[in-house]
Amino acid sequence: MAEINRFTFRRAVTYTHTQDVEAVEWNIEHRLNGYPVTDILYDDNGVLTKMIAASIDYIDAHNLKITFTSPRKGVARLVG
Repeated sequence: MAEINRFTFRRAVTYTHTQDVEAVEWNIEHRLNGYPVTDILYDDNGVLTKMIAASIDYIDAHNLKITFTSPRKGVARLVG
């Protein structure tokens, strides 16, 4: 008899962090209980454009730090 693999799917949980003040480091408390995929965006005259961070450090399952080479402001979208 063939074995059937069973998968459990859960709805993705998201968190959006808005960084209104330019900073080299963004410290984000997200409470997603994991290590989320992170997109970083800035507003370029009404068009959200993706930014690349110098590093993303996962402090623990609820906190991360994004570091840039120069001060930035924008939005981080986290999906856990």
